[in-house]
Amino acid sequence: MATHDLVIRGGDVIDGTGAAARRADVAIDAGKIVAVGEDKTPTWNLAFSEIMERALDEAPIPVTVTSLDGTKRELDLVISSEIAKKPDVLFKKLGLRPWDPVLEPVIERIETDSAAEKAGLRAGDRVISGDGTTIANWKQWVDYVRARPEQPIKTAIERDGVRLNITITPLGMDTENGRIGRIGAAVKIPENVANAMQVEYRLGPLPALVAALKKSSDYSLMTIKMVGRMLIGKAGVENLSGPIGIAQYAGRSASLGFGQFMNFLALISISLGVLNLLPIPVLDGGHLLFYLVEAVKGSPVSEQTQIYFQKIGMFLLLCLMVLGFYLDIGRLFAT
Repeated sequence: MATHDLVIRGGDVIDGTGAAARRADVAIDAGKIVAVGEDKTPTWNLAFSEIMERALDEAPIPVTVTSLDGTKRELDLVISSEIAKKPDVLFKKLGLRPWDPVLEPVIERIETDSAAEKAGLRAGDRVISGDGTTIANWKQWVDYVRARPEQPIKTAIERDGVRLNITITPLGMDTENGRIGRIGAAVKIPENVANAMQVEYRLGPLPALVAALKKSSDYSLMTIKMVGRMLIGKAGVENLSGPIGIAQYAGRSASLGFGQFMNFLALISISLGVLNLLPIPVLDGGHLLFYLVEAVKGSPVSEQTQIYFQKIGMFLLLCLMVLGFYLDIGRLFAT
């Protein structure tokens, strides 16, 4: 079962976000993105992956959308050149939001040694208010907690029909968007809502092999396109990540589940493999270039020439490593 959060809620096509989700005469309203180009997209991750790959071409992206009333429409997503230069902000600027159902502020599970457990919260408790502010739904409660890291919150809850007052002090966590509060409690999701957010997405052995090969080639082409865009100035170097950034993304993907972690490892492996084949001395691509020159001229490249170009290659790789560390450290301080 894969998370089926592909449904777009009505009114959630955000204005002022680069207008990527809109054309002059039509907008994507509530519904499902069922295909991007010729590729079917049964899950949100697949849809955004396909959009991401096509965004680098700076051409209109054909999208097939099924409205809630069953009407199927074919639209074009127009990605602005500014967004295309910075794929890291594509998700924020695209102007689409996945379906986010309104949930009751009822707790289903408490993490061990969490702020919620220390405060005495239990599964089944309903949050009524925080510091006197009425809590109408779970999202409001999450936003309230996130905005108050390490600040005591006088919380009113309902347990078995009895109103209780407790004090919760959210733990502070550093994120890309600053420091947030976290109490370690999970919301209770009604079974009908949970079923609506999931879809079964399975492939047989042969279709899975074909899909894997296609995805590998797509990742490879995306890496080449990104490198090319950076070389000609159509993408900023801020899209690079060094060892620190890779470790952070690895941790985040692992927290999302085994599948997401493996997908991240595959992406990194393919990217490194493609970069290793670039015609830069010291890398395997540089050796292949020397072999190609040898095949053309009929004699091997002189050892002195190879040493000279390998020094240049080492210098370029060192500069790239320093830049990667610099960007990673800058992101750490920015948060």
